[in-house]
Amino acid sequence: MVLEYAEHGSLRNYLGKSYDKLGWEDKLNDLCWIALGPARVHGKELIHRDLHNAPYHDVSHDESLAIKICLGLRPRFNIEVPQLIVHLIKRCLDENPLKRPTADEIANILCSWYVEFNSQMELKQKIKESKEINNKILGDSSISSTSSPLSYKTHSRAIYTSRLINFNNLPESKNSDDYYNLYDDIISKEYSSN
Repeated sequence: MVLEYAEHGSLRNYLGKSYDKLGWEDKLNDLCWIALGPARVHGKELIHRDLHNAPYHDVSHDESLAIKICLGLRPRFNIEVPQLIVHLIKRCLDENPLKRPTADEIANILCSWYVEFNSQMELKQKIKESKEINNKILGDSSISSTSSPLSYKTHSRAIYTSRLINFNNLPESKNSDDYYNLYDDIISKEYSSN
């Protein structure tokens, strides 16, 4: 696949520098366009690889991590995430693939949020409420401005290329809600007031 030249480098670099400066209308627009890419690839009955973010960046990607994921471990975020997006993320991380939204559904949801942003007071209210909830979780000071929430050191055995993994005797998968219910929510404990 040939990708368009990115003037500001990778998406991670761009967000690392601009995340706090972008409003939610911009973020929803970006999410809409990002979601349309895989939806179009899937619509052509093609597959892709290595188009993912970096969850579990601080641990080795090995059998131990696979077991924890089967037991319900899910990625956490150290950035402010509106609850309506958190609910979509939780659906995407459901252990049952049949309950996960399709690429088309994700693109439709994100694009409708963007299109409705200025006309839907309810959507703006949900984002405002989410910001208030996150401020309680993260604290009024939010994330420290001295370091980007997207900059981190990756574990030497965290591998982000597609590969066949053959682990035997993995436990039965648990739904992500078990993990979130047990550990408050999707926001990192590092940034939680609890």
